[in-house]
Amino acid sequence: WSRVDSVVNLILENDRYLQSKRNGELTQLVVKQFNVSERNAQRYIGEAKKEIRRVGIKEKEKAFVRAIRDREFLYSKAKTGLDFKLALEIVKDRDKLCGLYVDEVSVKGEIKTIPDLSGLTIEELKALASLKR
Repeated sequence: WSRVDSVVNLILENDRYLQSKRNGELTQLVVKQFNVSERNAQRYIGEAKKEIRRVGIKEKEKAFVRAIRDREFLYSKAKTGLDFKLALEIVKDRDKLCGLYVDEVSVKGEIKTIPDLSGLTIEELKALASLKR
């Protein structure tokens, strides 16, 4: 497991090793560093990547809890200070973090463009003018 921890550190030092196209390079590096077979190196790498994903999820959960806790603190301060607009904004932000609101953008309307007619011949321009009538 100490070798897996070393591979985790190696990957974290250079996150390009998380890309699948770098697996061969990483495998050779682990083979040289620990003097093991390619199969063992790949096992170490696999375990190290699992550990990195697990820690990433754990850190994301901690960050979410911290963000919610911060919003709750700010909300209580805004309420006691009788700043209800700020309290409402904090509640909206907290609820957005929880996934209760989804930003939707709706675009309606037309875009009118003026065509570039500079490349047309006089005959083509006359033909276009006759179509407009």
